[in-house]
Amino acid sequence: MKMALLAALAFVGASSLLAQVTAELKRFPDGSLEVYVRNDSKIDLAAYVVRLDYASDGSLSIPPLLVYSDEEVEMGSAPLPPGRQVKASRAIIRFAGNSKIAKPVSNQPFVTAGILADGSAIGDSTLLIRLMVRRGSLLLAIETSLETLLEAGRRNVPRQQLIEQFRKLAGGVRRAYLLPEQQVGPQLYQSIAGKLLTLPEGKVGEPFPPSDFVAQETLALNRQRLRLTESQPSLMDIASMGR
Repeated sequence: MKMALLAALAFVGASSLLAQVTAELKRFPDGSLEVYVRNDSKIDLAAYVVRLDYASDGSLSIPPLLVYSDEEVEMGSAPLPPGRQVKASRAIIRFAGNSKIAKPVSNQPFVTAGILADGSAIGDSTLLIRLMVRRGSLLLAIETSLETLLEAGRRNVPRQQLIEQFRKLAGGVRRAYLLPEQQVGPQLYQSIAGKLLTLPEGKVGEPFPPSDFVAQETLALNRQRLRLTESQPSLMDIASMGR
């Protein structure tokens, strides 16, 4: 399986010239950019990432613009049908200290990758791995949330203590040394903290969190966990590449 995955990644790198995922950049006088992504394949596009590199005058380094969309990661994200184009991002990029607008390094500056609805991968192999790292990071956040809720349900943790625990989990992922793809968990942690905060006050002596709340949340988290573990390309195969 590992060799098959390596072969698949080599293939998507070679097939990126087929441009099954294409991106277009529109520039505006205020320095803002609009990025449009088009699905030129024959089936739905479940996830994509586009990277735009910038040139500078040599006085500073400008990080690339990365735009992600993944129905397994972003809540409410939908697959992009064949032949359809969507506005993916609007961002303002300028040189620090003056009004110069950063310029793309070429007339066709985008590098793209995607995962089709049938699980096949297309585009740049490095960007594909970054897509998979995002899915793996979300899976870790889901499993951490499950463990935290189930443990709290067994121990009757005070409300504020449990809320602070999830807030610390969210803050712990926001580190400058982590890749953006590793920082997809805070939204989940904050969502659970918000739900805990709005739970009605129980009667004196009743356990917290309430058992029905724990059951409801763990059911939803387990469903999302199952989707990620069964998604293709396999997260387990990607993880094994580093061993």
